[in-house]
Amino acid sequence: MSKTDPHNPFSDSEDDGVVYETTRNTIQHGYRRTLEPTPAKKEKEKEKDGKSHFAYFYIITLFSGVVICMVIFAIVFNTYTSSRKDDAKPNASSQPNVTEVGVTEVRPIVGVIKSVDIATESIILIDAVSSAETLIPVRSSTEMKSKYGDPITFKDFAAGDIVDAGMDSSNRLISLAKSSSAFNLPMRTKVAIDLESRTIETNSDVYRYNEKILVLNKGQPYDISQLLPIDVVTLSGIGDTVSVINLNKGHGYVRIGNLEFIDNGVVEIDTDIYSSLEELFEAIPLVEGQHRIVVKGDNIEPYIKDLEITPNAMTFVDLEDIQVKTGILNLSVNVQNYTLILDGNPHLASEPPLLPYGVHMVRVEKDGYIPVEQVIDVMGPSTDLSIQLKEVLKLGRVTITAVPSGANVFIDSALIGQAPVSISLELGTHDVKLTMDGYKELVFSINVVSGSGPDNSYNATLERVANTPAPQPTPIPFHQVKPGEGVILTPPPSF
Repeated sequence: MSKTDPHNPFSDSEDDGVVYETTRNTIQHGYRRTLEPTPAKKEKEKEKDGKSHFAYFYIITLFSGVVICMVIFAIVFNTYTSSRKDDAKPNASSQPNVTEVGVTEVRPIVGVIKSVDIATESIILIDAVSSAETLIPVRSSTEMKSKYGDPITFKDFAAGDIVDAGMDSSNRLISLAKSSSAFNLPMRTKVAIDLESRTIETNSDVYRYNEKILVLNKGQPYDISQLLPIDVVTLSGIGDTVSVINLNKGHGYVRIGNLEFIDNGVVEIDTDIYSSLEELFEAIPLVEGQHRIVVKGDNIEPYIKDLEITPNAMTFVDLEDIQVKTGILNLSVNVQNYTLILDGNPHLASEPPLLPYGVHMVRVEKDGYIPVEQVIDVMGPSTDLSIQLKEVLKLGRVTITAVPSGANVFIDSALIGQAPVSISLELGTHDVKLTMDGYKELVFSINVVSGSGPDNSYNATLERVANTPAPQPTPIPFHQVKPGEGVILTPPPSF
């Protein structure tokens, strides 16, 4: 016998089959009537149905939005990629439409980028083996990498880069990378370039180069023949061949003027010393940038000047205003009121001359005196110089005759000869003495007043001593003065 469900009013008792009167309704034969739900239960079921319908609507709306976004993204992406492909092709209007196919073979090329065109995204590549130049468009699909394998963009490439390029059978650029096998020698100086043998020597290493070598100055082509050993360059290449020379620092020139007056001049430029005047008179090449010039000499104060050298330009240094060393001339002259002439220019004798170091000509003059010229070398703060002027000897021609002739003639106590005599004497007063055996001694004065003429002619008559025979003239063993001959007066000999 089954148990009765106390919560189900329609369940029958298995004990007696009796339905209690309080819960039993009329039951028709053949079916069991369902009990109508209560109002609260109807509201719950209605609320449950509403939530189910909203969930179905939310799912359908979300799915539709996702589908629409995917369709829009596909359309935009397709349009963008088509535009990039068109932009990557230079002169697209003249290029035929090419349908890309799968790449089956890649041809490697090692070369140097000669130029980069940002507008068309193309390069001119110089083949390192054949030296051929090729214009190569860079496509959007081209794989670009640094020499370390890191991804880079087209703007990271520049003229002078040594690259490894990969080309397909249709000569399309598949890959472009900065070469990891290329050597790079930065900031080299004293690089010797032999244009005839086409060799480059740096630090005792010798490299070759060919006619396709790329020489650049700030990205622009530069003439290799204009490079000097003082230039700062970077050498790049493959193996034993230099393919690229980048000029890091070029050169200018300096010219030094007014060096002629410097004694034993020496010019120092940075650490280089120039002592040859011939070398200094030429333009001196210097690497661009700051330099210091020091000029020294025996007769100048040190001259220091800082210069800024500009590439391919001439810089002038004029030493006209350089400070010259000077010394005082201490001059001593044996006469007063003389005239001093220094290097051809008159100078006041009352002021001590201040002369530049070096060689000078000193001249001292005075009327009635013989001028004196002397060369001096001023090499210190003071220089001493003593000059002795000699008076000019002014002479007049004197003629002395005597009666009788043959008398000894003394002038200023010096025996001149036997009368008549003619002699040149200094202008002024002189004492004359005539002697002769048997005659009295005759003494008188003469005044030489002119160069020659009757004013200087004298005639003397000797007085005979009483009771003495007339003596015969005796030759005098002294020099007989001839007409026109000067004489130096000396004391008479003692008899």
